[in-house]
Order: sequence, then C-alpha cells, then structure tokens
Amino acid sequence: MLSLLAIPLPAMAQAPTADFYADKTYGTAPLTVHFYSTGVTGSPTSYFWKFEHETSSDWNSHHFGSAVHTFRYPGVYDVSLTVTNADGSTTNTKQSYITVKE
Repeated sequence: MLSLLAIPLPAMAQAPTADFYADKTYGTAPLTVHFYSTGVTGSPTSYFWKFEHETSSDWNSHHFGSAVHTFRYPGVYDVSLTVTNADGSTTNTKQSYITVKE
C-alpha cells in the first residue's frame, strides 16, 4: 500500500510593492503637502520618500507610511516612494506630480 504525505511549501519571498497619494497636488509656495502610502504589500521594513532634487536642503524623508513636505519654491516636482524588505525594494515615482506656483 502506497501512502502519500503532503508537505506544505513555504510562501515565496517577495519584494514589497507600494503606491501613494498626496492630499493636494497644486498650490502656491510655500505649499505643505501630506503624503500617504497605500496598497503596500510585502511588509516593508523601511520607507524612503524623495520630494525634490538632492541639492535641496530638505529633499527626502524616512517616515513610515506617511510624510509631510513643504515645497518652498515654484516648480513642477516628481515624488517617489521606495519601500524595502529583506527580499528587495520597489520604487514608485509619480512624475510631475506636484505643481507649485508663486
């Protein structure tokens, strides 16, 4: 007689995914914007937000889940969120996402 033994396999490891939105995407300088992550999967262990070019004095944040940034100068800004876990990282960039007028 042949008997079968079922052995469960561990879940496949997966890099996280993420999306985000802002409470406003247009306004006059200085424009304070709140950002919120949404649709995050894969249990990220770190979040890295990028709001402006690296030459800015306040261009990034490591806040989990949400962040606040004040855009002080007129312009059109890309915003990105990178989430990381032990299995990798994913970056979501929204180009021309924030517009700041004088």
